[in-house]
Amino acid sequence: MKKLLYSGFFGIVFLFSLYLTFPVDTLRPLIETQMTQAIQGSYQGAPLRIQPSVRIGEISLWRLSGVTMTDLDIQMGSETLEPGPSLNLKELGMRLGIFSTLFGNPKIEFSTQIHDGRARGYAVLSEKGGLSSLWLDLDKIDLNKLRGPVPDADLKLSGIISLDLDLDLGKNPAKDGSGDLEIDFKNLSVGPGPLPIPGGFGGAFTIPLIKLGQFSGTAGFKNGKAHIKNLKLTGGDVEAQIDATLELKDNILFSPLKGSGWFRLKPAFKDANPNIAMLLDFNPDLKAAEEADGTVHFTLFGSLMAPTPKWGKS
Repeated sequence: MKKLLYSGFFGIVFLFSLYLTFPVDTLRPLIETQMTQAIQGSYQGAPLRIQPSVRIGEISLWRLSGVTMTDLDIQMGSETLEPGPSLNLKELGMRLGIFSTLFGNPKIEFSTQIHDGRARGYAVLSEKGGLSSLWLDLDKIDLNKLRGPVPDADLKLSGIISLDLDLDLGKNPAKDGSGDLEIDFKNLSVGPGPLPIPGGFGGAFTIPLIKLGQFSGTAGFKNGKAHIKNLKLTGGDVEAQIDATLELKDNILFSPLKGSGWFRLKPAFKDANPNIAMLLDFNPDLKAAEEADGTVHFTLFGSLMAPTPKWGKS
């Protein structure tokens, strides 16, 4: 028994010494290369004129099985000579749970500071590699600071994002899925910049600055179904509201979606931007669904990944 205790004690001391003396900085070039290659692999289409890059200021161990990266600079690629968006994170910690991995349900955690905002969460994977549970806590993420300088050729997007998601899919998401979602985006705006013309016509339409105001709503998940309530835009140039249900599937992105809603452009905004009316003209069904006060009702179907609107009241 004493020999067993001695062996266990010295084993713990050895692992602790290894943890303290591990040359973690040697991982920095490898992580930079792997992250850069992952970003490169996300691009499709025209060859990049400017390649993406990743630079890590310092790296250290985080808990027992993770690393913390400070002054992380990510420069996205670009198909033109204009640099793509950049991202600077003061600190990013990531770790893989050892014991959860040994038992077949890997748990991946992250935590980061993004200027004055914060993002943290974890994902637990099932034995088959699917998503078992997910927790996300985003607090006051500034999209302007997150994206950095945006080239003139790109569409501008700004706002302050807060989101809290706690989702447990269980063994059978269609029956066991449960959780809660709360969304609170403030001071949202889009434009100016190019917006692809809908309907497969090709090209792009330059839109002005559109103030979207606050985007907020909640969703409750129970017994494999989500009820999305009062998802709405208020206080901007566009008002909108959606109520919907979602039937969870193993791959949450393919979960069937059904719902209804409406949107309306403020008269003052339409008067100041007559070209916006051209967007309605590209879709006769959408134009026909517009009521006298400018309200356009619609129903939603499809999936979470590809929601499809049908214009007009159900």
